[in-house]
Amino acid sequence: MKIIMISGSIGGLSAGIALHCKGCDVEIYERSASRMQDRGAEPVIQPDMMD
Repeated sequence: MKIIMISGSIGGLSAGIALHCKGCDVEIYERSASRMQDRGAEPVIQPDMMD
């Protein structure tokens, strides 16, 4: 089954990985006004979550 996801958030990526592990052909797309090189690739804990 071919799945196209329009979400590069941690939830979208996690769902894409889970679907891929179930045998789906997954493509994930993300749109950004700036270049993607300007963004980090790792999950980030926001300062208010640290409190």
